[in-house]
Amino acid sequence: MSQSPILFPVILSLVSLIACGGSSDSAPTITSQPSSATTVVGRPVTFEASAKGTPAPDLVWQKNGVAISSQTDTSYTIAYPKVADAGNYTLYASNTQGNATSDIATLTVLPVPTLDRPFGLVADSAGDLYVSDASRHTISKLTHNTDGTFSQSLLAGSDGIVGSADGTGSAATFNTPESLALDGSGNLYVADYDNHTIRKVTANGTVSTVAGSVGQSGSADGIGTAATFKHPMGLAFDATYTFLYVADSENHTIRRIKMDTLAVSTFAGTPGSSGSTDGSAGLFSSPNGLTVDSSGNLYVADYGNSTIRKVTSAGVVSTLAGTAGVTGTANGTGGSGHFYQPVGITLDASGNLLVADTFNHAIRKVTTAGVVTTLAGYRGVYGNEDDTGSDAYFNRPSNIWVQDGIAYVTDYRNGLIRTITSAGVVGTITSPIEE
Repeated sequence: MSQSPILFPVILSLVSLIACGGSSDSAPTITSQPSSATTVVGRPVTFEASAKGTPAPDLVWQKNGVAISSQTDTSYTIAYPKVADAGNYTLYASNTQGNATSDIATLTVLPVPTLDRPFGLVADSAGDLYVSDASRHTISKLTHNTDGTFSQSLLAGSDGIVGSADGTGSAATFNTPESLALDGSGNLYVADYDNHTIRKVTANGTVSTVAGSVGQSGSADGIGTAATFKHPMGLAFDATYTFLYVADSENHTIRRIKMDTLAVSTFAGTPGSSGSTDGSAGLFSSPNGLTVDSSGNLYVADYGNSTIRKVTSAGVVSTLAGTAGVTGTANGTGGSGHFYQPVGITLDASGNLLVADTFNHAIRKVTTAGVVTTLAGYRGVYGNEDDTGSDAYFNRPSNIWVQDGIAYVTDYRNGLIRTITSAGVVGTITSPIEE
């Protein structure tokens, strides 16, 4: 009985707490605020915020004050942003004691040229870009605007339509157009991969077939359409536009077209023979990208060998960098530098080679002495992010072109055109915002 005076006030205190709902309950407060973000169409963006309160608050993200009912976590990722996703985002927290709303995080989504699988890329002297879209079977012109954006127009091909018709604009059709090359008069040449042909596109979009026989694969030399190719990939003119070189990928050869007569001949490699031999009887394995220096030396992204090859004007082949059959991410000199099925290749103003190291998701630099370094991209890891050097991410970069000190890259799987400065700063080209 002596304990009763102690128990009685304790019981009263508990009853009082229950009646009042518990003194430990509290209204929500925002403990970390979301940050504003700028992205481009197709590049993921994530908002993060947090809240506390008792009971634990229910959370929901809002866009322009309207709840997004499916988003009830502390983070909200928009996996494939569209221009329409731009707006003001907040985290709303509520419980039985009240509610709270985070600060506004503004999302800006910049439009980009509409491309699905951009592959070939070349620029003219005005800085306008020409891009082949392999899956849409089209050639686009991206006009460089004074504000730094690019305006897209269809030069040739019919969106999503496969064919081999010559004609003007959308009356012409392609079948998986790959690499591109411009001649000295502004005519564009296209490696029409699945048609096994080389097509010509004039400035007004008129398409003609200059070499190869539509739908017929082969390795025959000859004049114009009497010659045959088997899945042509890379294209490159020599300095005088006398010859157009063609990486005839499934013939494992380098062909060349003498432009005044359209005579097609086999310049290096043996038709149907895959290999990695150097010398005057050098062999290739699915050669892809091509570029020619001012001395007439041809450089080849030898895709199947994961190497960079050099071919002199006399047709003598040597391996500049990489080890045949060895894939990897290592920087180094000659055979100690490794690639993983490189596709695109070009020369910068200093005479260095820039290589789209496709399955390493990186852009590599190779000096004339064969020293391999990485300009941009996290080797071996794909992604979609602008940054500097290895903090930037690509997803299967396929072709590369240097214009006025800027490298332009077709970022194939991301569907974007990326830019890289000489210091390795990576950006993404955008389109004008329509009013």
